[in-house]
Amino acid sequence: MSDSPVNVITTIQFSEPLMAVLQAVSPRLRFLVRPARRPEDVENEDWANAEIIYTDRVLPLPTQTPQLKWLQFHFAGIDFALDAPLLQKDDLLVTTLSGAATPQMAEYAFLMMLALGHGMRDIMANQEKGEWPRDRWERFAPHELRGSTVGIIGYGSIGREIARLLKPWGVTILAVKKDLRHPEDQ
Repeated sequence: MSDSPVNVITTIQFSEPLMAVLQAVSPRLRFLVRPARRPEDVENEDWANAEIIYTDRVLPLPTQTPQLKWLQFHFAGIDFALDAPLLQKDDLLVTTLSGAATPQMAEYAFLMMLALGHGMRDIMANQEKGEWPRDRWERFAPHELRGSTVGIIGYGSIGREIARLLKPWGVTILAVKKDLRHPEDQ
């Protein structure tokens, strides 16, 4: 096993505490934080030495990254990058955050369904002003989630987790998905 440093470029600015956690993973990791919107925003020498790149959309050319072994995207979906020359590079491991934020995103969607059904935005606005309309009982009557029908567009990991959270509420789920190769997803 080599003790040489592993050069990691991130084109996304992370907080100092998060960078400290990442650095603690291994003393061999040498992070270069290079906030960028375009490949030109990063020095060619930095690209040339990078073995790992963590990015949202900034993709250098394969010729700029002779040492690159791993490309990690900040997103789950990378349809925008599938034809990028860098992704055609031999022996390049390309990974995404698919599934990493599934619980948080599903809980957020669930929370928003409850908030919408109970008119929380309007209730909070009225509460903040200390004003309540005369028709408040009708206006703020909740639309219960229990026993309702919910449509989920996109039945990937997040859509399936939303459905799992809704199941105990007796919700009827209508889901659509783009990828029909895996109809068994439930």
